[in-house]
Formats: sequence, C-alpha cells, structure tokens
Amino acid sequence: MAEKAAGLAGHNAHAEHPGTAEPIIDLIFVSENKIRQLNHHFLGRKRRTDVVAFDLGRPLHPPESITMDEAENEDIVSGEVYICPAVAAQRAPSYNTELETEIILYMVHGLLHLAGRADDTPANRAAMRQAETQIMGQLRKDYSFPSLLRVQ
Repeated sequence: MAEKAAGLAGHNAHAEHPGTAEPIIDLIFVSENKIRQLNHHFLGRKRRTDVVAFDLGRPLHPPESITMDEAENEDIVSGEVYICPAVAAQRAPSYNTELETEIILYMVHGLLHLAGRADDTPANRAAMRQAETQIMGQLRKDYSFPSLLRVQ
C-alpha cells in the first residue's frame, strides 16, 4: 500500500524511467518524545507533532532539469517518514476516525511532503488537505485500513 500511496502522492519515477531503482521510503514509528525531539532538532519547533518527513535524496517527482540518462544512473532514495502512533491515537477520536486510518493519513501526508508539497501557508495547507483526501479515497477503494495495521 505504501508503494501505491507513493505513486499517488508523487509521480512514479520508476515507471516513467525504466531501469532506475525503485524509490526507497522508510516508514518509522516513534514515541511522542522522539517525534518532539525530531521536530525541535530539525525543524526548530519545540512541540510534538504527528509526522515528520525527511528528504534523503531526490524527491518522488524528479525535477524537470534531470535528464533521462541522469535518472537512469541514480538510485532514487526518497526519504524517511516518522510517524507517532500515540499522537494518532489521541487525535483519531476527535476526527471520528479509526486509529489505523489516522496513521495511514500521516503516511500519506509525509509522502506528499517528499513529493514536494508544502503546508506552510493557508493555500498550501488547503491544497495538501485536498491531495490527502483524494489519495485516501483512492486507497480506500483498494484496501481495508484496519486490516493493514495492527496497532496495539
């Protein structure tokens, strides 16, 4: 499902550039304390958050300046998405959603960041929410969220 979500969040560089490496995206589940540390250390925000994404290489959508030959010769290491299930568990009831759905939303949000989407302005946040809604709708057609994640 993460592969499909990545394809929906950004464009699938592997499909458009045969011979390139598959995108590598690590989904990492962390505690509230760890997500707070990451948020503070890397983003300068002294508070916990739900998800933090780090671009470790090229984005999911290769910039137009990259030629086909360059794309074929580079590994596509997209990044890491850190998700805090404890935050998801606290927020899910207020959104009237299941814990698994909230965690998958955080995954989609992180993948959208790796694909180059920002949520730093009201307009960008609205566009991000619209993209999240569209992707979550597509994923719901193919997957049963509660059966994908077994969070204890």
